[in-house]
Amino acid sequence: MSKPLVLVKDLTYRYVDGTEVHIGGIPLEIHPGERVVLLGPNGSGKTSLIKMLLGLMKPSSGTLEVFGNKPSKDFSAIQKRLGVVLQNVEEQLIGPRVVDDIAFTPRNYGYDIKQIEREVDTLMKELTIEPLANRLVHYLSGGEKKKVAIAGALIAKPDLLILDEPFAGLDPQSQEELVGLLTEISVKKDIALLVTTHDLELVPALADTVYILSEGKMLMKGTPAEVFQRPDVLDSARLHVPAIYSLYIELQQRGYPIEIPARVDQAAIEKLLNLLTQKPIINYKSINGRVPKLNV
Repeated sequence: MSKPLVLVKDLTYRYVDGTEVHIGGIPLEIHPGERVVLLGPNGSGKTSLIKMLLGLMKPSSGTLEVFGNKPSKDFSAIQKRLGVVLQNVEEQLIGPRVVDDIAFTPRNYGYDIKQIEREVDTLMKELTIEPLANRLVHYLSGGEKKKVAIAGALIAKPDLLILDEPFAGLDPQSQEELVGLLTEISVKKDIALLVTTHDLELVPALADTVYILSEGKMLMKGTPAEVFQRPDVLDSARLHVPAIYSLYIELQQRGYPIEIPARVDQAAIEKLLNLLTQKPIINYKSINGRVPKLNV
């Protein structure tokens, strides 16, 4: 296996008042092109970890490497290979217009203006935000701001894109669009992703690897299907298996020859319905007018 872009192991950060943030348990690794989702409830340590990865907080102990460097010491060595989208994108939208904001970083690096214009145009097409080019960024919708922030993070062609709670505040349709966009970007541009969230519904379509963080401890690492088959671990982290995956797990436990899909899309639903139709072993019983019970 390739050398990881990111390695996190047994970190401790100590605030000036003596309060400590500890992130232990299973080491976190991110490899080239890998899409990693870090799951955890609010207060689990996700944002503290992101800040340490960005060099904004220096751990007092443990192992933290990004591209083989220590972020708090060598951030200049990693910044061009790292793209970041903050939870509150307002904090990173700098340019007055969309085109100005996307072009800010390469202009700051002194790149050729014509080249910058071509790359900004290409990114806006890929992210379908061309109509927003001359709009003032602070008048955009939440979903539009997220796309502009992603474009600004991608303009330097990073090897790793970090997104902290990118789905927060978006409606379901915008969330689905963003998941599709991030997946396409990762595959097409061979960019590794680290996405923090507490929304399990979106994980199967986005992640290759999932880590569960709770109260400063990495409890589990696995594929989405592996993680969803451990409701005990999810419960301990105050997370819950999405209802549709609970159905798959229940059917497996009751003897159905069915695998949990990486993503429950229309094709997966059709396959499930076909299986249930071909093997009609579901009987409905009504007891004293109560909701029918499924016997499989």
